[in-house]
Amino acid sequence: MKKKLLIVMCILVVGQLFAQEIIQIGDGSELSYSPVNVVFDYSYSQTIYLQEEINLSDNEIYKIEFFWTGGLSTPRDKIFEIYMGHTTENNFIDSWPQYVNTILPISIFTKVFDGTVLLPDEPGWIEINLDIPFLYNNLDNLAIAINQVMPGFLLNEEMPFAGQFYASHTPERNNRTEVRYRPTDRLYWENIEEEAHNWFWLDPILRYDMTPNIRFHFKPSSPEPIFTITPIEHSFSILSAGETSEPAVFTIRNLGHGPLSILNTAITGQHHEHFRIDLFPSDQDLSYLETTTIEVVFEPLSAGDKVAYLTIVDNYSTLPYYVMLSGRGLSSTSISHEIGTGNIEIPNLPVHANWDQSYSQFIYLQSEIDIADSEIISLSFYYNGHPGWNVISNWDIYLAHTELEQFPTLSYTPNDFVSISEFALVYSGNIAFTSTPGWVQIDLDTPFEYNNVQNLMIAVNRIGGGGWANGPAFLSTASLPQRRGIVLAQDGAVLNPENIIIGGMTAGIVALNNIPNIRFLFNASEMPTEELFPPILLTPQNNAINTPLEVSLNWINNPLGIQPDAYLIYFGETNPPPFIISLPREINSWTPPIPLEHNTIYYWQIISTSLFDYNDAPSNIFAFTTKQVTSIDENQIIPLKTILGNNYPNPFNPITTINFTLNIETNLKIDIHNIKGQKVKSLLNEYRPAGVHNIVWNGKDDNGNDVGSGVYFYRMESEGYVSTKKMVMIK
Repeated sequence: MKKKLLIVMCILVVGQLFAQEIIQIGDGSELSYSPVNVVFDYSYSQTIYLQEEINLSDNEIYKIEFFWTGGLSTPRDKIFEIYMGHTTENNFIDSWPQYVNTILPISIFTKVFDGTVLLPDEPGWIEINLDIPFLYNNLDNLAIAINQVMPGFLLNEEMPFAGQFYASHTPERNNRTEVRYRPTDRLYWENIEEEAHNWFWLDPILRYDMTPNIRFHFKPSSPEPIFTITPIEHSFSILSAGETSEPAVFTIRNLGHGPLSILNTAITGQHHEHFRIDLFPSDQDLSYLETTTIEVVFEPLSAGDKVAYLTIVDNYSTLPYYVMLSGRGLSSTSISHEIGTGNIEIPNLPVHANWDQSYSQFIYLQSEIDIADSEIISLSFYYNGHPGWNVISNWDIYLAHTELEQFPTLSYTPNDFVSISEFALVYSGNIAFTSTPGWVQIDLDTPFEYNNVQNLMIAVNRIGGGGWANGPAFLSTASLPQRRGIVLAQDGAVLNPENIIIGGMTAGIVALNNIPNIRFLFNASEMPTEELFPPILLTPQNNAINTPLEVSLNWINNPLGIQPDAYLIYFGETNPPPFIISLPREINSWTPPIPLEHNTIYYWQIISTSLFDYNDAPSNIFAFTTKQVTSIDENQIIPLKTILGNNYPNPFNPITTINFTLNIETNLKIDIHNIKGQKVKSLLNEYRPAGVHNIVWNGKDDNGNDVGSGVYFYRMESEGYVSTKKMVMIK
């Protein structure tokens, strides 16, 4: 039965109440492979919702929800592209075999979301905050198109109905949803009407006389400007000192109906001199939905990790906007080192291209590497390319020292693999492959210190992005005298290196006398020295403006030196600031106990000190200015968006700072979950004012115990907003 549910909520924005309306269409329990078919690698769907089902004027859609069945063994990230458009069509016509022409034309749609959606293991509504609100005209029907552009995954054999969405039959039983999918090549939005049909297995087209259960979140269109920028962070590739990166392009868009002017842009932060604004067009006044771009380049002047912020001030917001920039500079002694010159195309190392899940381990000998006093900062594998192949897959890469020169005789059980506890996780992320052959460089999240005494073992766990017969491969050097690699590949059961289970459709465990051709990039190690180094000041940044009065000072110990015994805190309105308090080294944050004044410059400095015969190590003196007193009209809307930002550093050990912004005064929660979805830490549960905030997690759970290495998810819930992001702890 079809159901429309209308929920009216009141949102407080700086003294003003406005109505937020939630319209739910559908409460059925029919299982559906729309809006996306997660069983197959790629899917594309269109759904039509009727005007009489929505019937709401002068509002824009800023968030949608779909009801997910759950049932996965672990939460999964998926990449969705979501489009919305108006249409006078009421349904899709059955016109087989001329099915290509049944879909709605591309020209009616506007992209409203392009990003990652977390599919949890538990059932429930999945919230998607749109990048661009969609202004619904309440005259036509609403069409939604969703393109799944990150590989899917086959279902768990024990849960054959897992990984789907709930839907409801249309009252008139006409086809209002169409889904097409394929197991290998991506469905390209730009060519969707003309695409060649490389279909496999099931019927390529599913037409449903039902629509996915959905919740639309509406809000009144803002009469004021609303600033947005994408992306909200950027990490540059590794460069040698003196080199210049390709520009990173940031797009500013006005989502409000008032004029938006960009008043100032700058690079700020501790390493601002290593980044440069390369291009900023002179046309800086934006009307509704208009955009402009800023290009930033990375030019490392020295070796090491660099972090700075693209800082933007507009004509309306009381706070500046910050976009995190990061990059790594190479030392002059960096070395590129290749092993393997074979041209054998074997689709099983470092990942098995013919199966959806694969886990491999392979060995490189010390005599093949023979580079001392250096750390591995990137790996490259030579990919042979594949016509029409465009895929994104998730890789976890681990490195370990080993005495093994080959794998012993196989028992063809999970015991054939070296325990993952002996490895260090050095990379976790998505890797894109196209039809073009060449080296695929993977910059490690965490450099690996190679001892040049033992052999090196690499483990790669790949989730999604597998192909079928005659799929792509990596070039390998074969016919080696030793069993240098083993791989397990399968469909239908997720591979977890911590608990390897052979299941689903599987190729089993295979031993290989080959290694993938590889290119290492080594950098001279920066070994800790027996002295104190100044702590690294995090926030507030030097010369920050409009800093909230409820500010906390945050810092971390410099990893190049020894651990201090205490930190000396200096803070005040004079430069240099006076001494305030001494804190133990376990504490990396301090909040001034006295109220701060508006529009006042404050100075702060942290000094690392030791009980032993080491010289104190003072940081630079940072300054920040508190926000000005602003008279706010009761009808004024602060356009700062509520956003859960990225944590830094990431990966981390064991302390990381989570950044977030609030566009309203609200109660909020931030919780930390492990990869199984279990909550390990309630990090924040309190009232916070509108503005820019951050909170530090020290790597401990609710019982005060240190958590282990691995992937964690941090989730923020506030009024009208829920978001989850991933971070990695490496010890």
